[in-house]
Amino acid sequence: MEYANGIRYNYASAEGKPGVLAQLHCHNRFELLYITGGSMAHVVEDRKYLVKSGDLVLVRPSTYHHLERLSEQPYVRYDILFDPERIGIDLTKLPEEMEVISLLNNPIADGLFRKLNYYHENLEPAAFAKLVEQMLFELFLNLQLFSDTTHREKIFLSPILTRALAYINENLFTITDVDEIARMLYISPSNLYYLFRTSLHQTPKKYITEKRLLAAQRKIFAGNRPTEVYKECGFRDYTTFYRSYTARFGRPPSEDGK
Repeated sequence: MEYANGIRYNYASAEGKPGVLAQLHCHNRFELLYITGGSMAHVVEDRKYLVKSGDLVLVRPSTYHHLERLSEQPYVRYDILFDPERIGIDLTKLPEEMEVISLLNNPIADGLFRKLNYYHENLEPAAFAKLVEQMLFELFLNLQLFSDTTHREKIFLSPILTRALAYINENLFTITDVDEIARMLYISPSNLYYLFRTSLHQTPKKYITEKRLLAAQRKIFAGNRPTEVYKECGFRDYTTFYRSYTARFGRPPSEDGK
Protein backbone atom coordinates (compact mmCIF):
# COMPACT_ATOMS: atom_id res chain seq x y z
CA MET A 1 0.00 0.00 0.00
CA GLU A 2 1.21 3.50 -0.90
CA TYR A 3 1.02 6.30 1.65
CA ALA A 4 1.03 10.09 1.29
CA ASN A 5 4.56 10.46 2.66
CA GLY A 6 6.01 8.33 -0.14
CA ILE A 7 6.15 5.14 1.93
CA ARG A 8 4.97 1.83 0.51
CA TYR A 9 4.56 -1.17 2.79
CA ASN A 10 3.98 -4.79 1.90
CA TYR A 11 4.12 -8.07 3.81
CA ALA A 12 4.38 -11.24 1.74
CA SER A 13 4.23 -14.91 2.67
CA ALA A 14 3.94 -17.71 0.13
CA GLU A 15 4.91 -21.23 -0.84
CA GLY A 16 5.87 -22.61 -4.21
CA LYS A 17 8.65 -23.77 -6.48
CA PRO A 18 12.03 -22.04 -6.66
CA GLY A 19 12.27 -19.17 -9.09
CA VAL A 20 12.38 -15.40 -9.56
CA LEU A 21 9.90 -13.55 -7.34
CA ALA A 22 9.97 -10.38 -9.45
CA GLN A 23 11.76 -9.28 -12.59
CA LEU A 24 14.84 -7.09 -12.27
CA HIS A 25 13.69 -3.52 -11.75
CA CYS A 26 14.82 -0.21 -10.29
CA HIS A 27 13.22 2.90 -8.82
CA ASN A 28 14.04 6.24 -7.24
CA ARG A 29 13.38 5.25 -3.65
CA PHE A 30 15.29 3.26 -1.05
CA GLU A 31 13.88 -0.19 -0.33
CA LEU A 32 14.18 -2.38 2.75
CA LEU A 33 13.50 -6.11 2.59
CA TYR A 34 13.54 -8.04 5.84
CA ILE A 35 13.52 -11.81 5.36
CA THR A 36 11.96 -13.89 8.15
CA GLY A 37 11.54 -17.16 6.26
CA GLY A 38 12.99 -18.98 3.28
CA SER A 39 16.26 -19.18 1.40
CA MET A 40 16.80 -16.72 -1.44
CA ALA A 41 19.32 -14.97 -3.65
CA HIS A 42 19.30 -11.19 -3.85
CA VAL A 43 20.69 -9.86 -7.13
CA VAL A 44 21.64 -6.17 -7.33
CA GLU A 45 23.34 -4.90 -10.48
CA ASP A 46 26.48 -7.06 -10.91
CA ARG A 47 26.33 -8.65 -7.43
CA LYS A 48 24.53 -11.57 -5.84
CA TYR A 49 23.95 -12.28 -2.14
CA LEU A 50 22.63 -15.50 -0.60
CA VAL A 51 20.04 -14.39 1.96
CA LYS A 52 18.01 -16.23 4.56
CA SER A 53 15.82 -15.67 7.60
CA GLY A 54 17.05 -12.76 9.70
CA ASP A 55 18.70 -10.89 6.82
CA LEU A 56 18.00 -7.24 6.08
CA VAL A 57 18.43 -6.09 2.47
CA LEU A 58 18.99 -2.40 1.75
CA VAL A 59 18.41 -1.44 -1.90
CA ARG A 60 19.61 2.00 -2.95
CA PRO A 61 17.84 4.14 -5.58
CA SER A 62 18.44 3.54 -9.29
CA THR A 63 19.94 0.07 -8.82
CA TYR A 64 18.57 -2.98 -10.60
CA HIS A 65 17.59 -5.77 -8.22
CA HIS A 66 15.38 -8.78 -7.63
CA LEU A 67 14.87 -11.75 -5.30
CA GLU A 68 15.03 -15.37 -6.37
CA ARG A 69 13.75 -18.29 -4.31
CA LEU A 70 16.29 -21.10 -3.97
CA SER A 71 14.09 -23.75 -2.35
CA GLU A 72 10.46 -24.72 -1.82
CA GLN A 73 10.68 -23.61 1.79
CA PRO A 74 7.98 -20.92 2.43
CA TYR A 75 9.35 -17.41 2.20
CA VAL A 76 8.28 -14.50 4.38
CA ARG A 77 9.38 -10.89 3.92
CA TYR A 78 8.60 -7.34 4.96
CA ASP A 79 9.02 -4.74 2.21
CA ILE A 80 9.25 -0.95 2.73
CA LEU A 81 9.93 1.64 0.03
CA PHE A 82 10.73 5.15 1.21
CA ASP A 83 12.39 8.46 0.38
CA PRO A 84 14.67 9.45 3.29
CA GLU A 85 14.57 13.15 2.41
CA ARG A 86 10.77 13.27 2.57
CA ILE A 87 10.71 11.76 6.05
CA GLY A 88 13.83 13.45 7.41
CA ILE A 89 16.23 10.51 7.71
CA ASP A 90 19.97 10.95 7.09
CA LEU A 91 21.52 7.84 5.53
CA THR A 92 24.87 9.43 4.69
CA LYS A 93 26.50 7.81 7.73
CA LEU A 94 25.70 4.29 6.55
CA PRO A 95 28.65 2.59 4.82
CA GLU A 96 28.28 1.98 1.09
CA GLU A 97 29.01 -1.72 1.56
CA MET A 98 25.89 -2.11 3.71
CA GLU A 99 23.61 -3.99 1.31
CA VAL A 100 22.74 -7.24 3.14
CA ILE A 101 23.25 -7.69 6.88
CA SER A 102 22.06 -10.21 9.45
CA LEU A 103 19.84 -9.07 12.33
CA LEU A 104 19.85 -12.44 14.11
CA ASN A 105 21.86 -10.95 16.98
CA ASN A 106 19.94 -7.68 16.96
CA PRO A 107 16.60 -8.24 18.76
CA ILE A 108 15.74 -4.54 18.73
CA ALA A 109 15.86 -4.19 14.94
CA ASP A 110 14.15 -7.55 14.46
CA GLY A 111 11.34 -6.52 16.81
CA LEU A 112 10.73 -3.29 14.90
CA PHE A 113 9.73 -5.27 11.82
CA ARG A 114 7.76 -8.03 13.53
CA LYS A 115 5.21 -5.63 15.05
CA LEU A 116 4.47 -3.82 11.79
CA ASN A 117 1.66 -6.11 10.65
CA TYR A 118 -0.23 -5.65 13.91
CA TYR A 119 -0.16 -1.88 13.49
CA HIS A 120 -0.94 -2.13 9.78
CA GLU A 121 -4.11 -4.06 10.54
CA ASN A 122 -5.25 -1.91 13.47
CA LEU A 123 -4.27 1.69 12.65
CA GLU A 124 -5.68 4.24 10.24
CA PRO A 125 -3.42 4.78 7.17
CA ALA A 126 -2.16 8.21 8.29
CA ALA A 127 -1.25 6.90 11.75
CA PHE A 128 0.45 3.81 10.31
CA ALA A 129 2.50 5.90 7.86
CA LYS A 130 3.69 8.07 10.73
CA LEU A 131 4.61 4.99 12.76
CA VAL A 132 6.66 3.59 9.85
CA GLU A 133 8.55 6.91 9.67
CA GLN A 134 9.41 6.62 13.36
CA MET A 135 10.31 2.96 12.97
CA LEU A 136 12.73 3.73 10.11
CA PHE A 137 14.32 6.53 12.12
CA GLU A 138 14.90 4.18 15.07
CA LEU A 139 16.09 1.34 12.81
CA PHE A 140 18.84 3.34 11.12
CA LEU A 141 20.00 4.83 14.39
CA ASN A 142 20.18 1.29 15.75
CA LEU A 143 22.22 0.09 12.74
CA GLN A 144 24.71 2.90 13.30
CA LEU A 145 25.09 2.00 16.98
CA PHE A 146 24.99 -1.78 16.76
CA SER A 147 28.54 -3.05 16.30
CA ASP A 148 27.83 -6.81 16.12
CA THR A 149 26.58 -6.71 12.53
CA THR A 150 27.30 -9.49 10.03
CA HIS A 151 27.55 -8.40 6.39
CA ARG A 152 26.70 -11.07 3.83
CA GLU A 153 29.45 -11.82 1.34
CA LYS A 154 28.71 -10.69 -2.21
CA ILE A 155 29.37 -12.76 -5.33
CA PHE A 156 30.18 -10.85 -8.53
CA LEU A 157 28.30 -12.19 -11.55
CA SER A 158 30.96 -11.31 -14.13
CA PRO A 159 34.08 -9.11 -14.17
CA ILE A 160 33.16 -7.88 -17.67
CA LEU A 161 29.66 -6.95 -16.49
CA THR A 162 31.18 -5.05 -13.55
CA ARG A 163 33.37 -3.06 -15.93
CA ALA A 164 30.46 -2.44 -18.30
CA LEU A 165 28.18 -1.12 -15.56
CA ALA A 166 30.96 1.04 -14.12
CA TYR A 167 31.56 2.63 -17.53
CA ILE A 168 27.85 3.18 -18.13
CA ASN A 169 27.22 4.79 -14.76
CA GLU A 170 30.29 7.02 -15.05
CA ASN A 171 29.32 8.18 -18.57
CA LEU A 172 25.55 7.75 -18.40
CA PHE A 173 24.57 11.01 -20.10
CA THR A 174 27.25 11.07 -22.80
CA ILE A 175 27.23 7.51 -24.17
CA THR A 176 26.22 7.65 -27.83
CA ASP A 177 25.49 3.98 -28.50
CA VAL A 178 26.08 0.43 -27.30
CA ASP A 179 29.01 0.00 -29.70
CA GLU A 180 30.92 2.61 -27.65
CA ILE A 181 30.66 0.41 -24.54
CA ALA A 182 31.74 -2.69 -26.45
CA ARG A 183 34.80 -0.91 -27.83
CA MET A 184 35.85 0.20 -24.34
CA LEU A 185 35.62 -3.41 -23.12
CA TYR A 186 37.27 -4.91 -26.23
CA ILE A 187 34.34 -7.20 -26.89
CA SER A 188 31.77 -7.38 -29.69
CA PRO A 189 28.35 -5.69 -29.36
CA SER A 190 26.72 -9.12 -29.65
CA ASN A 191 28.76 -10.43 -26.68
CA LEU A 192 27.79 -7.36 -24.65
CA TYR A 193 24.14 -7.92 -25.54
CA TYR A 194 24.36 -11.59 -24.53
CA LEU A 195 26.01 -10.66 -21.23
CA PHE A 196 23.22 -8.25 -20.34
CA ARG A 197 20.45 -10.63 -21.40
CA THR A 198 21.83 -13.53 -19.36
CA SER A 199 22.81 -11.52 -16.25
CA LEU A 200 20.26 -8.68 -16.11
CA HIS A 201 17.55 -10.09 -18.41
CA GLN A 202 17.47 -6.93 -20.51
CA THR A 203 19.41 -5.10 -23.19
CA PRO A 204 22.21 -2.57 -22.60
CA LYS A 205 20.09 0.10 -24.34
CA LYS A 206 17.16 -0.46 -22.00
CA TYR A 207 19.46 -0.38 -18.97
CA ILE A 208 20.85 2.99 -20.06
CA THR A 209 17.42 4.44 -20.87
CA GLU A 210 16.00 3.37 -17.52
CA LYS A 211 18.88 4.95 -15.60
CA ARG A 212 18.52 8.18 -17.61
CA LEU A 213 14.78 8.35 -16.95
CA LEU A 214 15.26 7.89 -13.22
CA ALA A 215 17.90 10.63 -13.20
CA ALA A 216 15.56 12.90 -15.15
CA GLN A 217 12.74 12.27 -12.68
CA ARG A 218 14.98 13.20 -9.76
CA LYS A 219 15.91 16.46 -11.49
CA ILE A 220 12.26 17.25 -12.23
CA PHE A 221 11.28 16.55 -8.63
CA ALA A 222 14.03 19.00 -7.61
CA GLY A 223 12.34 21.75 -9.64
CA ASN A 224 14.14 21.60 -13.00
CA ARG A 225 12.11 22.08 -16.17
CA PRO A 226 11.49 18.93 -18.28
CA THR A 227 12.38 20.84 -21.47
CA GLU A 228 15.88 21.36 -20.05
CA VAL A 229 16.29 18.08 -18.22
CA TYR A 230 16.00 15.84 -21.26
CA LYS A 231 19.22 17.22 -22.79
CA GLU A 232 21.11 17.03 -19.49
CA CYS A 233 20.15 13.36 -19.16
CA GLY A 234 21.32 12.27 -22.60
CA PHE A 235 18.13 12.27 -24.67
CA ARG A 236 18.50 13.61 -28.20
CA ASP A 237 15.03 15.13 -28.57
CA TYR A 238 12.12 16.02 -26.29
CA THR A 239 9.56 13.90 -28.14
CA THR A 240 11.49 10.67 -27.48
CA PHE A 241 12.07 11.70 -23.89
CA TYR A 242 8.38 12.56 -23.36
CA ARG A 243 7.16 9.24 -24.74
CA SER A 244 9.71 7.21 -22.79
CA TYR A 245 9.02 9.09 -19.55
CA THR A 246 5.26 8.71 -19.86
CA ALA A 247 5.55 5.01 -20.68
CA ARG A 248 7.87 4.39 -17.71
CA PHE A 249 6.08 6.39 -15.00
CA GLY A 250 2.50 6.43 -16.27
CA ARG A 251 2.30 10.24 -16.40
CA PRO A 252 3.95 13.06 -18.38
CA PRO A 253 7.05 14.80 -16.99
CA SER A 254 5.12 18.05 -16.53
CA GLU A 255 2.89 16.34 -13.95
CA ASP A 256 5.89 15.37 -11.83
CA GLY A 257 7.11 18.94 -12.18
CA LYS A 258 4.13 20.08 -10.15
